[in-house]
Amino acid sequence: MLSAFIRSLSSGTCYAQLWSDRVRISCTQSARVFDDQPLLAIRTAGGKKIVMAVGQKAAQWYQQEQLQKQRSEQQNEKQTQDITLINPLDHPRLLIADFTGAELLLRYGIANVCGKHILPRSPQLIIQPMEKTEGGITDIEQRLFTELGLGAGARKVYVHDGAPLAHPVVATAVELERIVCK
Repeated sequence: MLSAFIRSLSSGTCYAQLWSDRVRISCTQSARVFDDQPLLAIRTAGGKKIVMAVGQKAAQWYQQEQLQKQRSEQQNEKQTQDITLINPLDHPRLLIADFTGAELLLRYGIANVCGKHILPRSPQLIIQPMEKTEGGITDIEQRLFTELGLGAGARKVYVHDGAPLAHPVVATAVELERIVCK
């Protein structure tokens, strides 16, 4: 009951554009923009995966960790953790290669643009795949992007296939339905 109330609080609209080498998320209320590479640096320690960095910081952090790993190998020190750098939006056929990674990336981007609140808010989200949409978006891809947005914390998800939207973040819910669900 309380959870439903918190999710119903107005928290604006976010617009996410996804490429295999870039993610751009903008928000109405904060007017902030998250625009970075879709990279996650993940540390595996004790069988658990922990996201250590996102975007360009992840690439830099991964390079530093690889240098430290080479130094420790030269000194014959034991490694207890494994670092991997993944791009969850890089697959030859679909835009999403790793669903869980893409969800974490989208969650991070939404939190980054919406800001921190005492009560977590759930924005409306427009997801627009910017590539690998030849012939349109199939029902499976529609569901994939919808589930991705809901898993990332969105209250309602619209999947847009077409030209980039000029000012989607100021539209009302009725206008969004008309624009996105032609």
